[in-house]
Amino acid sequence: MTTIRMKPFDMRGVKLSAEEGFVLSRVSAPLSFHDLVDMCGLPEERVLAILQRLVAEGTVETDPPLAAAAPPPPQSRVPPPPQSRVPPAPPSRRPPTSAPSRAPGAPSSARVSVAVRAAAPAFHAHTIAVSGVTDVGVVRTNNEDAFRVVDLTTTDVVDTSAQADVDVGPRGLLLLVCDGMGGENAGEVASALAVEVISSHLSSSKEPDAATALRAAVDHANELVVAAADEPGKKGMGTTVIAVLIRDGEAYTAEVGDSRAYVLRGGALTQITKDQTYVQLLLDQGLMTPETIKGSLAKNVVLQALGKAPELIVAQRRLPLRGGDRILVCSDGLSSFVTEVEICDVLRSHESVHAACSKLVAMANERGGKDNITAVMALVGGLLPPQGVNESVAEMLSTLRAYAVGEGDADADHDHDADAP
Repeated sequence: MTTIRMKPFDMRGVKLSAEEGFVLSRVSAPLSFHDLVDMCGLPEERVLAILQRLVAEGTVETDPPLAAAAPPPPQSRVPPPPQSRVPPAPPSRRPPTSAPSRAPGAPSSARVSVAVRAAAPAFHAHTIAVSGVTDVGVVRTNNEDAFRVVDLTTTDVVDTSAQADVDVGPRGLLLLVCDGMGGENAGEVASALAVEVISSHLSSSKEPDAATALRAAVDHANELVVAAADEPGKKGMGTTVIAVLIRDGEAYTAEVGDSRAYVLRGGALTQITKDQTYVQLLLDQGLMTPETIKGSLAKNVVLQALGKAPELIVAQRRLPLRGGDRILVCSDGLSSFVTEVEICDVLRSHESVHAACSKLVAMANERGGKDNITAVMALVGGLLPPQGVNESVAEMLSTLRAYAVGEGDADADHDHDADAP
């Protein structure tokens, strides 16, 4: 039986067509050729030809050797039509009904098996365009927001002063926004400390599970912010956290407080986080309606934040990404003053992520700029498959850990904007 294995290689140094990257990304566990065909939704002849090209390009190896075909010129590397790249159903173990067409010297498709070498786990190669903008706003005199974008594979902090294109490696990309509060104007200390600790913890973490690593980083940051809040002049300081870790073609969230993350897919905007606020609690219980929230004096009461209690309930979600997804991570200084309809319009109408961030911040300032405003945006490109039929964000989003009042030591007595003029 011919076995095909992924070879260790630096994804950043290999140029794959969308078609090749799509087939390579399906190789995540031992499977037969027919199962691979089923997962890709492509003709058997095309899958076999792609495997031959992957051999020629040095990304896979076979035992015994598979006759390799020369890579075609770039213009012939046409990605498969969208309908053929719908995420596959679980592979079926069906016997072949007929022998597929194959190149001379190539094994019968019925005898080809695909396996991943344990030392080189597969990951989805893709390039993400990122940018971030923060602003003090019109009313306040100091900015208690802090944000950071980190390439965790290289441990480099990404310069977001303009649009930056990041080739995402196996350790992923971190988008992080923290909104500080309270503590005799030490909110900026809490947010800056949280940003530094979370990004440093993830950069050095050996934890293979993305969700676990992200939660551990937030918990560690909370310990240090709690300790720092006992220092003179910092009593009562805290910070919200919204972190999005993009790894292996998926986005993982860590949520504490009321900073948010949205995803634009197929022209529709979806909030993928849930506010940990008193009004959200009342909404969930049917005691308030969205129409009554704007006039509520409790709309800024946050149920938990870093620095307020020794234990947190870090809410977490996971979303498989698709090519063309736009991710927005922001503080409530943006989401409280710019509607979701307006956010959707800006994300759809601005090709540049930097221009989109700048426009959203300007809109919040035009509405009065009563809070600090931060927007971080990522545009997912590269080798991830496009959106398939009926692949909405809401249907694909899964909750790994939910926040619920009564768990842990949540502090619901502080007001996020208590020190606002």
